[in-house]
Amino acid sequence: ADGLETVEHVELPRPLVPVTRAGAEDLGRWYWEELERSTRGLVRARAEAAGLRLVLGGSLTLLRFGEPQLFVEGGDVVCRYPILGGFLASRPEGALTVAQRDGSAPQLEVAVTGYHPRLAGRGSRFHRGLLYTALQAPLHRAISRRFLTRTAVRPR
Repeated sequence: ADGLETVEHVELPRPLVPVTRAGAEDLGRWYWEELERSTRGLVRARAEAAGLRLVLGGSLTLLRFGEPQLFVEGGDVVCRYPILGGFLASRPEGALTVAQRDGSAPQLEVAVTGYHPRLAGRGSRFHRGLLYTALQAPLHRAISRRFLTRTAVRPR
């Protein structure tokens, strides 16, 4: 299986970050700040030597990410975090990407590609789907949408 793919995006009135690696770093940092705000601090993004961990309640590592891969491709600004593991990952594969896409109207995008959720991988097909679709997927979508809508109007 290729893993899960989700993409959420919003059109921007103007580019939010400069077309630089520093702009890509800002997008990644803003995403983790919004995740912490959206979960009221229950989930924290903790920097570590080789990337960052999303930690629930101070102890459970939900997801581990590698160091951000920063790209400037044409007019696109991209911050990509490889998924290395954690409780919610069934294997170290996939990535979370936050990007500002160039075009006639710039877009802010959050994408998860090649991710294999643990909550979708055990038990009967019904139970696998239920845990992921009832809990994890809606939470990710809500955080991503909140990030997109709040960041799109962020003062420059």
